[in-house]
Amino acid sequence: MITIARESPRQDDVIALIRQSDALMQSLYPAESNHLVDAESLAVLNVHFFVAREHGRALGCGAFVLGEDRSLAISAGDLLAILSAGAYAMVMASNYNTRPRPCEVLVDRGEAREVRARERVESLFALEKRLEGA
Repeated sequence: MITIARESPRQDDVIALIRQSDALMQSLYPAESNHLVDAESLAVLNVHFFVAREHGRALGCGAFVLGEDRSLAISAGDLLAILSAGAYAMVMASNYNTRPRPCEVLVDRGEAREVRARERVESLFALEKRLEGA
């Protein structure tokens, strides 16, 4: 079962996810297009940081940064709808440069279920044919 909960970004496995995400963004976009944030910058009062886990393993993370005049009250059992995931939603996902697409998670009546597994690098090459003489 996949769970999504508010957690501290100051955890080793979460810091590793943030670094992986940063490395991906740096490989895809020029420096002026990257607005990377470290774990310490995410561990402040106006940032609500969340981690998705399956059997304790961190799968992904995200944050809401609240403005000075806003508040966000989220409790266990609340349903949180993210209406826009930007270019990183599955509909825009790509395996360009042999980057496996992420898993998809469906939340229905408070239960999160993986509905599409994360793509594996091996599957990206599964249909390829070797050229004779190569």
